[in-house]
Amino acid sequence: MLWDAMFETGMLSAASGQTTAGAECKLTLGPVPETGIIASCDPPHQFSARFPGLADSLLLVEFEGKAPSGFHAGFWLSTYALDAERVAELQQGLNEAVAECIARTAPIGQT
Repeated sequence: MLWDAMFETGMLSAASGQTTAGAECKLTLGPVPETGIIASCDPPHQFSARFPGLADSLLLVEFEGKAPSGFHAGFWLSTYALDAERVAELQQGLNEAVAECIARTAPIGQT
């Protein structure tokens, strides 16, 4: 399941396994994880968090519908006041993290 892959790959982790609003989390999009505060979590449909170290950037992940038809996954990282180079690094890291999650969950030849 794509939801589980986000946590199994290390893209996201929750302090003490807590995924409730206000709990601390980590987002890893490259070599250095960023600490965030969970805003909402509704497994396996929606996750959002704010990252103070990234100028309060917001991460939103949504999964809708059911596979194999009608399934939609959205990964958004909204950044504010970060320089273009840092935003590009984060985008690259997000692309790689999502690709790894998909590779773990999609049948061979269907990625």
